[in-house]
Amino acid sequence: NWETRTVTGYRVTNMIQIEVDNIDLVGSVIDAAAEAGANSIQGISFGLSDEVAESLAEEAYVLALQNAQGKANLIAETLELEITGVLSVSESVYYPYTPYRSVAEAAFDGGPAPTPIIEGSLSVSVNVQVAFSFQ
Repeated sequence: NWETRTVTGYRVTNMIQIEVDNIDLVGSVIDAAAEAGANSIQGISFGLSDEVAESLAEEAYVLALQNAQGKANLIAETLELEITGVLSVSESVYYPYTPYRSVAEAAFDGGPAPTPIIEGSLSVSVNVQVAFSFQ
């Protein structure tokens, strides 16, 4: 029965999302949030900007297509055939992100050292399948 319930307190949660382009600033941003009173830091992840991801994907596509063409040329030369065309091309791209969960505790341990951010790497993967016709 909702009419007989009594409110004994409130709980407020406020969440913000911060994006930093310079990875060297990440630890300082976490430290500043902790000093400003943040008591929970969640969901830290690293990713690529859309512009960088697209540029890397284009570069990967060129390399993948050159690789497919090279393999087709090798097959044609080895089997004494001629490439007469491309029957089909299919492609896919994968833009991973990297969750980072171990820095939150370091931000709140009270020590003077800045929050450590461990280096890693991100990649963009593409897959192309090209069906060539030979004669």
